[in-house]
Amino acid sequence: MTKMSFSVPHPLAEWARKQAADGRYADTGEYLSELLHKDRERQQKFIALQDAITAGIKSPNAGILDIDESKRRAKAHSVG
Repeated sequence: MTKMSFSVPHPLAEWARKQAADGRYADTGEYLSELLHKDRERQQKFIALQDAITAGIKSPNAGILDIDESKRRAKAHSVG
C-alpha cells in the first residue's frame, strides 16, 4: 500500500472519524479507501454506460424510440 497525506475541512474529518468510530471501519484510512474504491467503480460504470450509449447511437440498428412500446415491454418483462 501507498501512504497518502492530505488535508480536509474539519467537518469532513469529523465525519470520517465518526464513520470509523461507529465500528464499520477499522479507522479513517479504511473508510477513505472504501470511498475511493466506490468512486472508481462508479466512474467505470458511468464510462461503460456512456460507451454503450455511443455504440447504440452509432449502430446501424438504431432507430426511433417508441416510448409506449418500451413501457409495454418493460411491464411484460417485470410480470413474467
